[in-house]
Amino acid sequence: MILRNNFHQTKVQINLHGSRTLSKYQVKRARKALCGRPTCTCGGILGERGPQYLDAERVYVTGTPEGGVYIV
Repeated sequence: MILRNNFHQTKVQINLHGSRTLSKYQVKRARKALCGRPTCTCGGILGERGPQYLDAERVYVTGTPEGGVYIV
C-alpha cells in the first residue's frame, strides 16, 4: 500500500503482510517519511493527508488501543 501526504507531496510504501493492521514500527516509519516535522499538524495518524487507496478502493485510517493503526 502506498500512503500519501498531498501537503508535503510525499509518499511511502507500507507492506500489509496480509493484514490491514500496522504495527507501532510501521506507524513510526510512515509518519517520519510523510511528515518528519514533530510540530507539524498537516496529516492524520500516519502523517497521511488526502484520500488513501488500497487496490483502487478508498480506505480510512483509524488507531488501535495498542498504538498501531487499522486500515478500514
